[in-house]
Amino acid sequence: MSIEDQNKDYKSFKKAIGSKANHRDLADTCVCFANAQGGDIIIGIEDKNDAPPPKQKINQEDINALIKSLRSLTDGVGIVNYDINTHENGGEYFVLKILPSTRVIATTSSGKVFIRISDNCYPVGSDELTNLASEKTAFQWEIISLQKIALTNADVDKIKGLLSDLRASEKVSSFIKEKLDEEILSFYQLLSPEGFLTNLGVLWLVFQIFIRFRFPFIVFDNVSFFVFFRLIRCDLVKAKIFVVKYFRKFCFFKFEV
Repeated sequence: MSIEDQNKDYKSFKKAIGSKANHRDLADTCVCFANAQGGDIIIGIEDKNDAPPPKQKINQEDINALIKSLRSLTDGVGIVNYDINTHENGGEYFVLKILPSTRVIATTSSGKVFIRISDNCYPVGSDELTNLASEKTAFQWEIISLQKIALTNADVDKIKGLLSDLRASEKVSSFIKEKLDEEILSFYQLLSPEGFLTNLGVLWLVFQIFIRFRFPFIVFDNVSFFVFFRLIRCDLVKAKIFVVKYFRKFCFFKFEV
């Protein structure tokens, strides 16, 4: 079974191409990915299947028409990489890669705003637009892996403990629990696509760290101020409390393990 997550969504061929196509629904999905971290829309494979129908063929002209339609139905959405792929069973499908909108809020042509959270798209209300707009210019420190720290440098016991807690939790979906260990870490943004620990991963999984801050610009609960830190040495628990309590997005720092 194909598994959807925060960066992946499966749509049937009929929803994208043909008389029963629903381009407005696809446009909503494009917008929700753009307002989050981007993602892939796999068209031609049902979300309950692992492969397209063996005899399914896709016309490039149909894809071009779909892209043109989606661009007319959205604003602030970047769509790339829509080549036709052939599955090992002979069936064809294609992938729309939606780029994250880092500077503007992506919307539908009718002005609706959506955002991707886990494996679902949710509408953004007027009271939440201000927060979303402020994040568009934010430096997302938690998902970068500036220091290229490998997973092997993390505390093995902490990795095992975290994975065990997640798989035992009633609040975690079964499709997440069935993922491989590294896939779960990637899903929760602790591991980058290149296989390195993100800054969030370092905070959770490395036993002891040094954090060096140089004039970070802090935004928390709509209060902005400048703070200068020389050097802070702390264990994992203190580091997590410190960051969660005082930092949001605008932090420029260096990790030393």
